[in-house]
Amino acid sequence: MQLLETDRLLLRPFTLDDAEGLYAYASHPEVGPPAGWRPHRSVEESRQVIENIFIPSGALAVLRKSDGRLIGSAGFVDRHRTELGMPSEEIGYSLARDCWGQGLIPEAVKEIIRHAFADLGYQALWAAYYDGNRKSKRVMQKCGMTYRLSRIEAVEQLGETRAGPLLCRHPKGVGAMTEYFVPTGASETELVEKRSRFLGRVWPVESEEEARARIEEIRKKHYDARHHCWCYRIREGGVERYSDDGEPQGTAGQPMLNVFQREGVTNVCCVVTRYFGGILLGAGGLVRAYTQSAKDALDAAGISVVRRWVEVAVPCPYSFFERLKLELEAHGGVLGEVEYAADVTVHALLPEERAEAFSARLTELAAGGVAAQVCGESFQAVPRTQV
Repeated sequence: MQLLETDRLLLRPFTLDDAEGLYAYASHPEVGPPAGWRPHRSVEESRQVIENIFIPSGALAVLRKSDGRLIGSAGFVDRHRTELGMPSEEIGYSLARDCWGQGLIPEAVKEIIRHAFADLGYQALWAAYYDGNRKSKRVMQKCGMTYRLSRIEAVEQLGETRAGPLLCRHPKGVGAMTEYFVPTGASETELVEKRSRFLGRVWPVESEEEARARIEEIRKKHYDARHHCWCYRIREGGVERYSDDGEPQGTAGQPMLNVFQREGVTNVCCVVTRYFGGILLGAGGLVRAYTQSAKDALDAAGISVVRRWVEVAVPCPYSFFERLKLELEAHGGVLGEVEYAADVTVHALLPEERAEAFSARLTELAAGGVAAQVCGESFQAVPRTQV
């Protein structure tokens, strides 16, 4: 595979010289087990993985541009899925523990997807995660992958058997535009950096007019502050705007906007108000402070997914309740009200395109004894923590 590049990353073929860099992150106990492989126990083991797995499959080393550090891997895995009914390739990835939560792996995987469809002419790509690995699930959803089926397989390195959903992506990104992300609510946070106070605020907004009104509201409320840097993204029309409001060019508005771009959040307005503390932070310090302030405000606001949902009710025996919740999660569903009587009745939301597969799976597992009853449809926002 050729050298690929994104805003923050370089993706290049692995070499045996990467063994120490791979071991540095692959030896962490939280990196491998969620994906089904044990932590690397030596640099030599990492070298063997590169020689026997990464190089033959064409997997790419993920390097951070800012310091050249090897922080992960991403690329195609040498497995094919006949269940998809077409030629397809699996995408796999891993990331150093201290780099989680920065949108780096979605950035790398999106570039690999673009390369696969635009340059290599692939018909379909797929990826899979094991039940409970929500971080990997979020990467796939951010990259436009949608649920196709679930399967159970042996995890040889860990001596376990695990279940997990398989997601698929087609050249036109089927399913990618059926959902989008918005702030769950409004928030306000405070960051102090070398005596400067950074007040971060996030709001869900539907228009430029609403965003501008929020910005003006903060200007009036904090009239004595030196800077009110802001950004907003509006889904309709693909509008993106930002302002450094007197800070050095490129140190405030654009870094703030990057936070929401990385998370794929739209219909959002963010204002960071700075009260100067008398100590200059420098360009790098300002970028870090405004970025962190925007991220803190977004984390406090929360992120919701907006899409079309099918509302279902599922009566089932108590003995089937836990299995039902696992299947609901595997199909991207959201658990709602639960009624307890002679049997349990579970109310839930399911993504529109997965409702039929969910119903079929229940029928299969319960030999026809449990069925999902469709109660209606809705287009609404649901907090991402519930999905």
